[in-house]
Amino acid sequence: MIDREGSVPKRSPDKELAVVSFPLSKPLRASASELPFRSQVASGVAAFERANWDALFRNSVFGWDFCRAAERAPPKGFHLSVVGVLQDGRLIAAAPVFRTTYRWSTSLPPLLRRAGDGVARLLPRLFDIPIVGLGSPALDRCHIGFLPYLQANDRRLAWETLLGGLEQLAVDDRSDLVTVKDLGEADRGWAEPLLVDRQFGRTASLPVAVLDVPFTSERDYLASLSSSMRQDINRKLRQSRGSVRFELRQSIAGLEATIVDLYAATRLHRRADYGGFDSDSPELIPAILDQVEGRAHVVLGWIGNELASFSIFLLDPDCAYAYRIGMRYPIAREHNLYFLNWMMMVRICIDRGIRRLEMGQTCYPQKQRLGCRLERSWVYVRHQSGPVNAIMKRLAPLAGFDKMEAGAVAP
Repeated sequence: MIDREGSVPKRSPDKELAVVSFPLSKPLRASASELPFRSQVASGVAAFERANWDALFRNSVFGWDFCRAAERAPPKGFHLSVVGVLQDGRLIAAAPVFRTTYRWSTSLPPLLRRAGDGVARLLPRLFDIPIVGLGSPALDRCHIGFLPYLQANDRRLAWETLLGGLEQLAVDDRSDLVTVKDLGEADRGWAEPLLVDRQFGRTASLPVAVLDVPFTSERDYLASLSSSMRQDINRKLRQSRGSVRFELRQSIAGLEATIVDLYAATRLHRRADYGGFDSDSPELIPAILDQVEGRAHVVLGWIGNELASFSIFLLDPDCAYAYRIGMRYPIAREHNLYFLNWMMMVRICIDRGIRRLEMGQTCYPQKQRLGCRLERSWVYVRHQSGPVNAIMKRLAPLAGFDKMEAGAVAP
């Protein structure tokens, strides 16, 4: 059963944010005076017109409004900004940027990570590294936007200018590490050659679990699963029938503190800890529901009068994104809430004719059993010290984040 609640909180007025421009940190293949493009870093996306920004991202749900919401509620220890590329004052490429301090031992296997954390307490400067990154700590993908009609050579030059702006920001910010976070496999072809040329190393990030939804009914979806998985899902649905009520909303007014507690409880049940990259500000979800009007929704799961689960999902015309989930334990497992929320997302996609459902990066062994395939993602890193960078490039393939989720099960 789905109840619909249509009230949407008023959007708070945008504030003017400062804009900073600078030359590139390294000469490009043409001299700077001959380049038609220049990079510009701004302290927020509000420095650019919404329509100009969204034109780069094909009006994606992760466009101007989402960036503005994320900037309103950054994770603790993060500073968010944006970098753009302009041609004769016109925005032709852009991406979100973050700055933070990262403990590099986070991506090591558990035993080595504990040893690294012990050493870090004695020598924090060697382990806690100031970084500047392209991408967003609030997203599983590195979203880089270009004007769609750019010719191949102009697109390459825009990417070079964008990356140069990121590198200059790292110099100005005195950050030791420059990174491109969660670049999708589909983007490697155009993005990686320049990153290799700039001496970036590459390590595997967590893959993104994607469920293709060509189904016309829930029965069709279940028929696509293995016999054992199908029987398990049907059994869980029968067990919880009548005891869980779902409500579809666009607001969590009055429930903010409960939502924060449910998300924190779910994080504690995960196999791996990704530090600040997996922690939200308590204001993030309300900011997204407020700012991303009509395209951000929350599903609330009630057991009696008790809120037992929530899931946030975001919608593009051809794709749904399962963004955040939180559950109350132990009743979450007693009532199979993870799987009930999963089936809710599948039904929403079928009802709306959406053919692609992105289910995030964690617990992917379980998600594969539920029909997902995995799309690889990559993190590119470069240390500002040449000798240190040479070592990091050799070690990067051994420190893949994908190994941290091996064997993980649903929370």
